[in-house]
Amino acid sequence: MIPARFVAASLWLLLVLFLGSAYFAAQETGRFVVPLLSGLMPATPMSELQAVHMALRKVAHVTEYAVLALLWFRAFLGIRSPRAASWAALWICLVCAFADEAHQSMVPTRQGSARDFLIDAVGATAMLTIARGRQSAGVSFLGQASRPARRPVRNTPSNVPAPPIDTTGAPIRAISPRFIRSAPINVPIDPAT
Repeated sequence: MIPARFVAASLWLLLVLFLGSAYFAAQETGRFVVPLLSGLMPATPMSELQAVHMALRKVAHVTEYAVLALLWFRAFLGIRSPRAASWAALWICLVCAFADEAHQSMVPTRQGSARDFLIDAVGATAMLTIARGRQSAGVSFLGQASRPARRPVRNTPSNVPAPPIDTTGAPIRAISPRFIRSAPINVPIDPAT
């Protein structure tokens, strides 16, 4: 059975690709967004309303790819290290953004652009940077403490901690070489006391 975290990430990916279809072209969303903006800002000229509409569309690009990156990061975090999960999530987001812009360049009412691809990449990268920072600090996105960050032990294969050293039968010199180098303590004994 596929874990729910992968299902959520896959469904969001499908939604992102659907939002890149002809149904969500600037002309289509403008039919609803511009009148809404006009109602909220009645004295604003139409050119400024159009500019706000386009700015909102770019904010939507950043947001949808930030959410996509977070969902894939969280999905991979259970089976990969945080670093590998970040790279896998970023790779999926970049492939999705490229496919979305390539598809839009073939749709008559849409146009694919390198600028939108970069905006998508910035949204994904920013979210992964925030997620990695919060994850390494041991804080989840809902505010409660998550499990403590795992630090790999150096000089061990595959980040597995080394077993504890059994020192029960070892001589003192093997346990702490510090005792070998220390000078003897000369304390005079006063027989009068």
